[in-house]
Amino acid sequence: MQITWQIIVNINNWYNVEIGKNIGASAEGRLAGQPVANGSTPTAGNDISGMTAMLNSLAKINPDNHAGYSHNMKFSKSHFKGDRKKLESLLHTYWEMGGTQAMITAVNRGDLENAMKDPSKYANLIVRVGGFSARFIELRKEIQLDLLKRTLHE
Repeated sequence: MQITWQIIVNINNWYNVEIGKNIGASAEGRLAGQPVANGSTPTAGNDISGMTAMLNSLAKINPDNHAGYSHNMKFSKSHFKGDRKKLESLLHTYWEMGGTQAMITAVNRGDLENAMKDPSKYANLIVRVGGFSARFIELRKEIQLDLLKRTLHE
């Protein structure tokens, strides 16, 4: 008898936008037609308990049961400057608790909004989409909006 092993990979890239168009509202507050959660992070705007709660939840996922999940996180640039030690401590604790990966975008909301208004000034703005990085201005508008709506941890 041959045993076949299968493990899950949950990286939907930008398809959360497409899926969301065709399904009704969900229990956590996502409205009908809006993007569903990208990977294992909360649906945009619904992680209201803060980044510590989000990281605690992500660390509970048993890595023996999957081959990868996209854990997209959006932090303000200030975390990498003035609050860097706090961010390092937060991520270090996440790894110690069993966290498997962190796909981080360091950006501020204004940069994303301005890039949508005047793309020529933001040709080098790179963001995490869902398992890959991309130039923000090259993404479809609906995907840009999804990225803009994701919670920015400040």
